[in-house]
Order: sequence, then C-alpha cells, then structure tokens
Amino acid sequence: MLRCRRFRSLRHAKTTYHSGPRNDGPRTRPVTVAALQPEPHRVTPTRRTSNLSAERSPQAWLHWTRRGAAGSLAVGGLFGGVGLQPSGDPPSVALVLSVILGLPAALWVYKCLVMYVFQRKIIYMGYAPLGSREETLADVRSSIPTAVSCDEVALRSPTGDVLSGLLLRTELGKPRNVIVYLQGNAGSPLHRIPVFTTLLSAIPSLAIIAIAPRSYWTSTPTRPTQDGIIADYTCILKHAASLYPDATLTVYGHSLGGAAAACVLAQLPAADLPSLRGLILENPFASIPGMVRALYPQRWLPYHYMGPLVWDKWDACLAVETAEEGSALRALISDILVLVSEKDEVVPTVMGKELFARSQGIGRAVGSRRLVVVRSALHEDAWRQREWRQEMKSYFLKLGS
Repeated sequence: MLRCRRFRSLRHAKTTYHSGPRNDGPRTRPVTVAALQPEPHRVTPTRRTSNLSAERSPQAWLHWTRRGAAGSLAVGGLFGGVGLQPSGDPPSVALVLSVILGLPAALWVYKCLVMYVFQRKIIYMGYAPLGSREETLADVRSSIPTAVSCDEVALRSPTGDVLSGLLLRTELGKPRNVIVYLQGNAGSPLHRIPVFTTLLSAIPSLAIIAIAPRSYWTSTPTRPTQDGIIADYTCILKHAASLYPDATLTVYGHSLGGAAAACVLAQLPAADLPSLRGLILENPFASIPGMVRALYPQRWLPYHYMGPLVWDKWDACLAVETAEEGSALRALISDILVLVSEKDEVVPTVMGKELFARSQGIGRAVGSRRLVVVRSALHEDAWRQREWRQEMKSYFLKLGS
C-alpha cells in the first residue's frame, strides 16, 4: 500500500527534472516522472473483458506482470527451460531429413565404435558356447569310445601361462604319427573329440595333441593377442616334438587355426622341428580383414571398410608369400593339404582356394600339395563326409612312404 500511494503521489506531482545544467547552456527536453514509469504489460484478451484504460494503475500493472511471468515459467518448465513453444505447424523438411538420415548414421557410428573397441572379444570367442570354460573332461567321458585313450594335459609357456588340452591315442606305445591340432576361434578341445576319434579310427598308430591357447577352456585367462597365441602354439609344437621325437609330426589347423598355423610356421625355423613333415589346413581364414569384408559384402555399409582397423590381422596369404627360406612353412608348403567345405556358411570357400593358389610356385615342384573341396560339407561337419576321411587317410599314407 505504501508503494502504491507513493506511485500515485508522484504521478500527480508538478515537479520536472532537467538532465542538463542550470546555466545558460543548451538544455535537453524536460522529462516528467510519468514518462519515467515503465510501460504497462500489454496483454491481448482472449476472452470477453471489460474496456480497460490503456494507461493502467500501478496495481493492475503489477498484477498483469506477475501473471505473465508465471505463465512464462510454466511454459519454460514444460519444455525443459529452453524457450521452446508448442506449435501446431507440421515439421519442416530439414527436421524430417535429419531424423531419417541422422538415426541410421548414429547407429552405424555406435556399432563401428563397439566393433573397434571389442574386436578381440569378437575374434577370440573362448566363452562361446556358454559354459565352454567350465566344462570338464568328465562331462564328456561317456561319449568317448572305449578303444580311445583320452587324457588331460597341461604345460607352462615361457611367459608363465598354463595351457590345458587333451592327448588322445589308440595305442599306449609310441605312435608313428602325431597331429598337433590348432582349433578355431570358439569352443574348446572337448568340442572336437568326435573329429579326433574319427581320425584315430581312420589312421593307424596316431596320437593327437589338442591344447587350447590362452583364454580358451581352462588355460590361463590372459588377454588373447596374435603375438601371444603364436607364442603359445610355438611352445605346444616344441612340446609335441620333445614328447614324441621319433614320430612324424603334422600340424592340422581349422578355421582361425588354419591362419594361425601358417603364421606360426612362417616364423619358426625348420631346424627347430626336424620331425615336422605335414601341414593340413581346413576351411582356413585368408586374413581377418578379408573375413570382415566377407561378413559385410555391401559396399554401402561402413563395416565393410573396417578391415584396416583390425589389430590382429592373421594374414595367412601374406605369411605364405613372405615365408623365408629355412622357415618351417617354406619346408612344408610343397606337401600342404587344403580342405574346403563346399557349403561353408562361415568362411567363404574362395579363401581356402586363394591360400592354395598363393602356395603354388613356392617350394619344391614335386610334392603332395593338394586342394580338396569336400562336397555337401558345412564349416564344422566336414569330418562326417566319407571324402574327408579318405583324403586324410591318403595324406598320411603319403607322408609315411
């Protein structure tokens, strides 16, 4: 009330104020107190209202100002305080295009980032299928034929990691042939027991050593890398050669293990493994970047171009072409056997064919080098085909001759 009375008294005052000096110099236009008062808030009525004077009283001015401020706060709170106002107008073309194009682009960027950060989780799937690391030999003992001796073995690598695996044989004596099996990128040696028993029934006097590298099965759960797995498989090969020094040693790699076999043997001197005589690659990877392009063949997808960003290349084709004289791979390349499943749903058959083509012209002109397409076979079940068993038996007969 005191403030309103003061406004009223000042409004009717006759006093004027001058902004200039009181001497004889030029003076500015006098300004009254009424002119200094703020202009009242103009509100366009939406309902039927009484005729109000354009020049409101101070009480009405305060009332309408507070009401307008409250309404602005309500709208600002409703739309996040960013000054957005609801509108009934249709969305603009720019907004529609930003949603249609921006959402897929955001999803692509997100997936590319996930694939890059977790690429080793995608390549080395020792956790798949679920429970692979917790499964034991006792869980599958009943599925092993009684004529097959299957024991669990373990050895320690030079880096201190413990590598666990299986030793299978049909004769307790010294075998004439020993296979060192390099597995694919998922599962454990337990899942390959049917493959091993089929080989043992087809090839006499045979022992199979299948040891899982780091992060697989019950081996040390160290982060897998290409250099680390190469070191593990080198240790496994030397262990097999020392365990059976008089036997003929053969490296058998499947899927990612096929690429790993080529990369390991390219770095290993042949003099370190004089008993190494054979190399079998079944459905091998040509390289990890090649697999990325095979999984995403559409050129309009950004994943198609992520191959150069892979940390572990596993480039088997490059290993074959650049293998130096005196390396184990160069010594075995003339006797390589490449098996390709006709209906492989994981690795394109062209990869195995390309790897075999790269091997031609390298090594001796005479040898047992051979490419076989196993008809009606998938990625994991070529061992069920009669053609597969015949090729395996024939290959070991040639090695023994």
